[in-house]
Amino acid sequence: MVICPGAVGGPDNHEDKNRFAWNWAPAPDPERSGPATAVVVSDTAYLIDLGPGVIRRANAAFLRGIEALEPPRLRIAFVTHLHSDHTLGYPDLIFTPWTIGRRVPLEVYGPKGLKAMTEHLERHIASTLTRVPMLMEISVSFRRVTT
Repeated sequence: MVICPGAVGGPDNHEDKNRFAWNWAPAPDPERSGPATAVVVSDTAYLIDLGPGVIRRANAAFLRGIEALEPPRLRIAFVTHLHSDHTLGYPDLIFTPWTIGRRVPLEVYGPKGLKAMTEHLERHIASTLTRVPMLMEISVSFRRVTT
């Protein structure tokens, strides 16, 4: 279940332009998905972590009226760390929105190792496509944060 403070009233509640949607489940609960957070600011969604089910949950929120979470509009993501529960939805973020209309580059920011993971996923996805031209572009960045 995606919880959307500021959008709890459903699709007609559009007063709050800055919304948070989050979702976390450590067990394989069919009613929940993996770790992922969507922060929507000025109609742009920023995904934080990409647990299993992130695209389906984003689409569910879109169908409830949060337009920024329409899968083809998802283009910026941050990965906090590379544990599988935080990255198993990454292939879905790369592939599914692209197949249904995303035509802008996907920007993903995260720790060392994310670039290699992305390159591996791109090679795998490309190897499974037979008659579809590869038009995906993914930009991966690693930025060290110091305090």
